[in-house]
Amino acid sequence: MGLFTISLLLAFSNSILTFGLTLFPILMVVLYTLGLKKILIVKDVVVALGWSATILIVASYAEVKNIEVLLLVYIFIFLRVLITTVVFDIKDVEGDRVYGIKTIPAYFGFAMTKRVVYLLNTISIPVMAYGLLLSPYFIIFAFNVVYCYLYTYLIGHPINKNNLVFYDLMVDGEYILMGFTSLIVKYAIGF
Repeated sequence: MGLFTISLLLAFSNSILTFGLTLFPILMVVLYTLGLKKILIVKDVVVALGWSATILIVASYAEVKNIEVLLLVYIFIFLRVLITTVVFDIKDVEGDRVYGIKTIPAYFGFAMTKRVVYLLNTISIPVMAYGLLLSPYFIIFAFNVVYCYLYTYLIGHPINKNNLVFYDLMVDGEYILMGFTSLIVKYAIGF
């Protein structure tokens, strides 16, 4: 709690906008714990909104001026986190059913969940493509889109069924891939 208090003080010293953005994930946690996690799709959206808000917090600290690029990055990251949340719900489907948490996998089943993930990933393509018109750095996201199609295809494969390592390495590994890709693009394009 002490570090969060320090982050709030730093945010407030930066600007009221940064302070508000820093409080936003906490608001999402409160809403989540007050029962939104039991409402179909809302749980996933609340989690994605909270985590992807970090993009806006960092941008506010850095006083990013290109709002159009910032919003595209935010939308893309929101979609990535939303996908990750839905995919991780697959491995928790039995527990979610027991506790009455209406996740996409628990409510619609495995096959429909994979279609939802494919759809969300496909929606991110025009966001990425438009971003490429504004900045060459959006190429970083192209690798994540392809990678997501790959791990979505592999979900439920007999080798990976109920394999927690698969989820940890493949799904969360998308963000590691994004980091490595960012470094490669940074040095290829220059900063």
